[in-house]
Amino acid sequence: MPPASIALKIFWTIVLVLVGGGSGILLAIWFKKLFRVRADKKHSLKLVNNGNLPSLFHLAVSSTQPGLTFSCSDNNIPLIPVFEEVLEVPETQVVQEPFQQAAVPQKQNGAGTVKPNGALKAGRAVATKSGVLAGLLGTLGGLLPGKLGAGLKEKAALARDVQIRTASATQAPKTAANKLDSLKTSGSRLGVRPSENENKSQGGSSGSIAAASSPSQSQVVISDRNASQGGDRLLKRRDTGQVRTRELAPGESLVLTLKIGVSHKRYPVGSFNYVVRSQQVPVDGHFDMPAALSRTGTVYFKKISNFRYLVPFIGGSLVFLIALYGIYYGLTYLWG
Repeated sequence: MPPASIALKIFWTIVLVLVGGGSGILLAIWFKKLFRVRADKKHSLKLVNNGNLPSLFHLAVSSTQPGLTFSCSDNNIPLIPVFEEVLEVPETQVVQEPFQQAAVPQKQNGAGTVKPNGALKAGRAVATKSGVLAGLLGTLGGLLPGKLGAGLKEKAALARDVQIRTASATQAPKTAANKLDSLKTSGSRLGVRPSENENKSQGGSSGSIAAASSPSQSQVVISDRNASQGGDRLLKRRDTGQVRTRELAPGESLVLTLKIGVSHKRYPVGSFNYVVRSQQVPVDGHFDMPAALSRTGTVYFKKISNFRYLVPFIGGSLVFLIALYGIYYGLTYLWG
């Protein structure tokens, strides 16, 4: 057999295996999706704004039956999830490290002294203004949809971060004094005593801390884990498990579609109750929210045979086997 003919057969063999095998896999996946069991139920929810203010509605659906999933949509458009901002407290840890003597700064007669009262007042004013700005931007971000609302929420989070950092800075002198007392107590328990230089520095000028000890002694250091990781943001967004409707005018109604499915492949059999919780939220944030309402519904799933669950797998396997047989027949034709 000429080498050119052998090379040509090898080329067509590679093409046959790639095309036939890839087509068989794709057809098997398509067959499994096409004949997958779909027994989701759809119920209708009607919301009516009986108040005298334009309002949104926050909805949450729950059930005692594990494995059920719920999704609400308005004209086949899923509703927007509701998030809340959570303030995480930084974690602190106590580390015992070798104590080293710190240099005692010399007291200067009137030079370099700064009165902290003006700086503290300015810091508190910045913290207050940042908090007001964060609240305003957060409210506007919750009302505006889409990217505009998301951008305002991010700016509100930044303003809230500035408020937290400024408030922490204004509390630094008091925190330092508390940590100094804690260090003294811990040092006395560990056998560390303040030196005379430390006592003199505490009596002469505030803010200078020094202690002397032998190399074998230790000190207790309180460290901030978040600070060591580069100052991670403390504000986090958490999913509340609720969805938000569009704005409804007084007297306006809205019909939603509630889709009830399962998180796994097999559906339960029988009737199951679920609870829909509705919270009316006035668009104008100056008004209080009324009490939330709850309604109970029932969903029924009929029994599905085990063979019906196996149909997608059996059909996909048969399609793949047919593709393999086609590859075998083509190879036999080429090299036969």
